[in-house]
Amino acid sequence: MNCMEFRRLSLEDPQRLPVLAEQHRQQCPSCQGYYRKLLQQERLLEQAFTVSVPEELGARIILRQQLALREERGRLPEAKRRTATSGRAQAVRQRLLGAALAASLLAVAVGLLLPRAEAPDSIARMLVNHVAEEAFSLESSERVTRGRLVDTLHAVDLESLAPLDGVTFAGNCLLDGQLIAHLVVQTPQGAVTVLMMPNRRLRSIDVEAQAGARVQTVAFNEGAMALIGPRDGNLDQIRERVLSSVRVLRI
Repeated sequence: MNCMEFRRLSLEDPQRLPVLAEQHRQQCPSCQGYYRKLLQQERLLEQAFTVSVPEELGARIILRQQLALREERGRLPEAKRRTATSGRAQAVRQRLLGAALAASLLAVAVGLLLPRAEAPDSIARMLVNHVAEEAFSLESSERVTRGRLVDTLHAVDLESLAPLDGVTFAGNCLLDGQLIAHLVVQTPQGAVTVLMMPNRRLRSIDVEAQAGARVQTVAFNEGAMALIGPRDGNLDQIRERVLSSVRVLRI
C-alpha cells in the first residue's frame, strides 16, 4: 500500500483502518502525522456536536411555559384597552428590529464572503509547509490515469473538461481541516504542486518563499487555487492550463 491509498482509506472511515492501512501507518512517518491530524479533526467535530443538557431542563421548560401562559392571560384585559397609538408604536419597533436583524445578517454574509486578511508571507509559509508534509507526492514520475484525475476532482465538486498533461500525482488531502484536491504537474523547471481548495478562502498572491519556492494563489468567488513550484518556474502557464482543463463548480 502506498501513501495515496492510505489517505483515501483513512478519509472513508478514520476510526476503522483496514489491516493493510494500519500496517502502512506504523511504517510511514508522513502518514502517521497525517493520520494524527485527521483524528484531531474528528475529535473537534465530535466536541462541536456534543452539547451537555441539564437533567432538569425539560421540567424547567414546562414550568416557564406555564408561567408565561398565566401571565399572558392576565394581560388580556389590558390588551383590549390598547390604543391605536400603541399599536403603531409596536409596528415601528418591529420594523426597527427587522432592520437590525437584516443588518446583522448582512454583516455576517459580508464576513463570510470576504477572503481572509492573511499576510502573503503567512499564506506562502502555510502552503510550502503543506507541500513538505506531502513530500511523497513529488516522488512519482509516472503519469496518473485520467480516471484518477477525474475522481480526485469530483471529490471536491470539480469537473475535468480536458486531459491535463504532465500530472504525476492526483489525490485528496486535508488543509486546515478542509478536503482539497492535490495535483503535481511536471515541468522542465521541476514539479509544480497545484492545490484546488473549494472551501478555503485566500487572497491572491504571487511571492517568493523559503527553500527556493515560488507561491501563487488565485482567489475565486468561493475558494481558491494555489500553485507551489520552483522560483524560476512558469506558474502562470500551469495556472492557465489547469483553469482551461477544470470546470470550477463551487470555487
